[in-house]
Amino acid sequence: MRKRAMLAAAAATFACACVLAASGGDAAEKEREYMARNGGPVRIGGKGRIAVVDCRKAADTNDCMFGIEAVRNLFKPEIVVRAGGAFSVSGAGDAVARSGDSAAVFVVDDPSLPMTLTAAEERWAMVNAAKAGADKPDAARFRRRMGLLFLRQCCRLMGSDATKTPECCLYPAFSLQDLDAIEGSDVAISVFIAISESMSRLGLEGVEIVSYRDACELGKAPAPTNDA
Repeated sequence: MRKRAMLAAAAATFACACVLAASGGDAAEKEREYMARNGGPVRIGGKGRIAVVDCRKAADTNDCMFGIEAVRNLFKPEIVVRAGGAFSVSGAGDAVARSGDSAAVFVVDDPSLPMTLTAAEERWAMVNAAKAGADKPDAARFRRRMGLLFLRQCCRLMGSDATKTPECCLYPAFSLQDLDAIEGSDVAISVFIAISESMSRLGLEGVEIVSYRDACELGKAPAPTNDA
């Protein structure tokens, strides 16, 4: 029964997010008005973090920003970005354990490594800029690829895998051309539910911005001491 309720809640959250995204500016304005009427915005939740560790000599995680923002918007984890030293496949798991991060995505530039690697059991994944740019794409296409690869690796790391939904960012890709053909940054509902269920096992809890009144009702903020 509890599991069914969790699935229903995750599905409702996903549907709500889709409606807000489709509504654009009107929805954002209504949300601001609601917050103002109910005590202003309050940040609740938030536990653990995903690290983006850029191991390239010329670190520039801006080329992954599309994917980083997509993960933040979809699942609301805390994401920290920092430079890293030389990447080692054999040492990546120990590096995550020492860091205190819930999970990490390493960004590398090494032609000898695959385009991506995922080691969910050790809580890390890798995205390789050398392979993403092997055919020398223009800057916009390269950033799109890197962002999409980051998003796909994060989803795999947090508990999901390929889907049969062409519009999903986890639709199978067997070449750079297949990757370029994936147009959206959305996830299928099955992916959203799977990740929502498994995030806590990674020690992750998403951050929510709610009104002060809602935070009080949820027991996440102290009740006001007067009627002002």
